[in-house]
Amino acid sequence: MNTNVPKKKRDAFQLDIVSQLNKSHDPNSFWKAVIYFKQKCHQVNEIKKEMWFQHFSKLFEPSTRQEAPPTFDKIIPDPILDREFSSLEVKLVVKTLKSDNATGEDLLPNEI
Repeated sequence: MNTNVPKKKRDAFQLDIVSQLNKSHDPNSFWKAVIYFKQKCHQVNEIKKEMWFQHFSKLFEPSTRQEAPPTFDKIIPDPILDREFSSLEVKLVVKTLKSDNATGEDLLPNEI
């Protein structure tokens, strides 16, 4: 009698779902496969409410918060970092930026 049959079936099922997810080229078929997978693989949460509460209580304790980084009053000159840069250097760097990314602190998108 082969005792590995359930494991083989589970592995085959998971491979089937992964292949369905890889083959999906549109959002509808992707989410259909995800929902199907979630229905077949329902797992029970074994973490008790008290453990969740304890975990998140520790996260927000003042002792675990990170302090602001120290500020430096003395500026140390650096000839490499303080040198002037040309407009050509700026253009070359801007061309290497990826499009469709979130804006930085200047709120300018890379597409400009």
